Amino acid sequence: VNSGGAEFVLQVDEQGCVRPGRVLKVQAAALASPALLEVLGSVAVRKQVERLYSVLGQEVPDHVDVFGTKFFPMWPGGTSVSWHQDCHYFGTASPQIISCGVYLEDTDRENGCLRVVPGSHTRGVFPHSPGSGQWAQGEWVETDESVAVDVAMPAGSVVLFNAMLLHAAHRNSHASRTRYSMFGHFVPASLNFSWRETDFSHGVYPDRHSIY
Repeated sequence: VNSGGAEFVLQVDEQGCVRPGRVLKVQAAALASPALLEVLGSVAVRKQVERLYSVLGQEVPDHVDVFGTKFFPMWPGGTSVSWHQDCHYFGTASPQIISCGVYLEDTDRENGCLRVVPGSHTRGVFPHSPGSGQWAQGEWVETDESVAVDVAMPAGSVVLFNAMLLHAAHRNSHASRTRYSMFGHFVPASLNFSWRETDFSHGVYPDRHSIY
């Protein structure tokens, strides 16, 4: 389903079959709802993005875009992502891309909170392989989950991390709770890149938006 350039991607079950009416994510969500850009472009978020560039030892860009916007409803019993690095899907190992998650509901292990492998952003690009079954809609990394850390947080929280960071999300094992969240990736306006058939360049990719 396509709406205003946004794509509604349906969830698949453990056999890899589409679950009718069950949305996995809305890709390019900002094209359907500009309100998402109001959040990602807010002064509070922008200040933290600038601060993270400094913490990572990078020059703070004069102009920044956000791209690759998404909305995940994460239904009870559903999944969102397995282990991966966002940079894999962008075709670049640039450390200048900062991923951002905005959690609209309380999130914990039970309803599918974020998981990260601390320090993995310093270890280069990991090999990703196509998934199968419930993970058929992506390419993922095999990793030692014993070193992973859960990132539980209250509604309204914003998480920022280097796009090289290895991360995933727990399955939503709760009987009735959802886990609504939205995502985007901050990048210097001067940085252009592509992955396979997709050109993410400034002024080319429809879901790339100037923030400042």
